[in-house]
Amino acid sequence: MSQRFSHLSRARWIAVVVAVAVILIAWQQMLGAGRGLLVRDLEGAGGTPLRYLAPEGASGAPGVIVAHGFAGSKQLMYGFGYALARAGYGVMLFDFDGHGAAHGRLDQSGGVLQRNLAAAYESLASQPEIDPAQIALLGHSMGSGAVMTAAINSSEQYEATVAVSPTGAAVTRSLPRNLLLMAGSLEPQFLGNARSLLADAGGANEDWAGGLARGLVEVPNVEHITILFSRVAHQAALDWLNHAFERPLSEVAADRRMAWFGIHLGGWLLLWLALSPVFSVASAQAQTIMRRRPWYWLGLPLGALAAALFLFLAGHAFDVSRLGGLLVGGALGLWFLVLGLVWLLSGFRLPRPGASEVLWGLLLFAFLSLAFGAMAQITWLSWLLIPERLARW
Repeated sequence: MSQRFSHLSRARWIAVVVAVAVILIAWQQMLGAGRGLLVRDLEGAGGTPLRYLAPEGASGAPGVIVAHGFAGSKQLMYGFGYALARAGYGVMLFDFDGHGAAHGRLDQSGGVLQRNLAAAYESLASQPEIDPAQIALLGHSMGSGAVMTAAINSSEQYEATVAVSPTGAAVTRSLPRNLLLMAGSLEPQFLGNARSLLADAGGANEDWAGGLARGLVEVPNVEHITILFSRVAHQAALDWLNHAFERPLSEVAADRRMAWFGIHLGGWLLLWLALSPVFSVASAQAQTIMRRRPWYWLGLPLGALAAALFLFLAGHAFDVSRLGGLLVGGALGLWFLVLGLVWLLSGFRLPRPGASEVLWGLLLFAFLSLAFGAMAQITWLSWLLIPERLARW
């Protein structure tokens, strides 16, 4: 190993230093995102994982419960969470059952969703910085339907509701109170849902005092996921809540976390390229196979097509969406299985790896997990698996 490092050129060592500096600066900037905020990790009733954000020194602040969408997590909603917390709100983010760090399984009938929301409400209302008489809801996609339903069923608890990329709910002209609907211009289905819901809710108006205000914001040039990182979306939500709680209008702080996440990945990529001679362990036998039989790579796209067709046909025979007790993940695993079998049957082969290649493979996996997953965990993606899902993985 020491001999490999000794052969690195001066230019590569300079690249290593630059890469490490970029990574450290990115971490410093990312960790600074919560500067000036209280951050509490809590556990609600039933084991619901919660994260609470609020301005330091806040008192009598309005609160907002923020709910993620299907296959999401509280991390994916940090953009709204930080924007509202920096503007003076206490924010409670949480994971629905079967998502993120939450145990259990998702009940798509809605019972579990409402239980998780109730746990978030009880915890938020009990925080010392919060005025329990001023609480609002914000939800994305699946979470939007959940928060609208909660605001209809428990209208005395919630002063306003923001539904981002909305699904559906039994809205009326009076419920939920002060309803804002929001969808991206690049997600026509959800934009259509928002327009239908606005019509069912009586159309746009600004009757804040009566709790009957209704609005629709079309966020330009975003779709179902990028809307969560849009400054326009964050500003629209903040403006709506400020009106509902009679607070002065303010500008959302710039959220540069995803930019720093990308810079951080670039630093790791530069580090890998600079040190690539140290990790170059590809066997001559494997390289020979790739040169002599390049057509074996055709099995990869053919396998992908075959796997997609197999899943389509299998979906008519059984529920592939819950295969292995996992939502989406089981079907994805089956897709990779079919793809791999077709690729092998096409004649593709690699030599059996030796002990050193297995070791380097594990090191590469650890490198990628550190480079991508560690910062993702605090930025936008629930990367660390709880034991229950780690066992399934």
